[in-house]
Amino acid sequence: KYSYFSEWIKNGLAFRIFMPIFAKPDLLLTVILQNFARIHRVSFSDLKLTTRVDVKSRLEDSVTKDLMTQGYYVMSGLTLENCHWDKDNFVLCDSEMKSRFSKFTDVFLIP
Repeated sequence: KYSYFSEWIKNGLAFRIFMPIFAKPDLLLTVILQNFARIHRVSFSDLKLTTRVDVKSRLEDSVTKDLMTQGYYVMSGLTLENCHWDKDNFVLCDSEMKSRFSKFTDVFLIP
């Protein structure tokens, strides 16, 4: 955790956010909305956070830097319980035999 937050202090908020290290992720999501409202000069109360799943493989470095400056982020490190994500068909499926938890793909946050 220390090294992750140290990077934030040095370089600012990362585009890809590793969610499991946060004790209160809802507060982080609120901060993301507040930053977006400041960048785009819109009312915070008018914003809603939506998500898009599995965009990691589709984003190039130049695109990610542009999106980050506009206030968009990607959540990573999420897990699923009693199911798994089918990357080919973009759906949730029953869990594998004797596997309770599975890794979830990155989730794109769109204010």
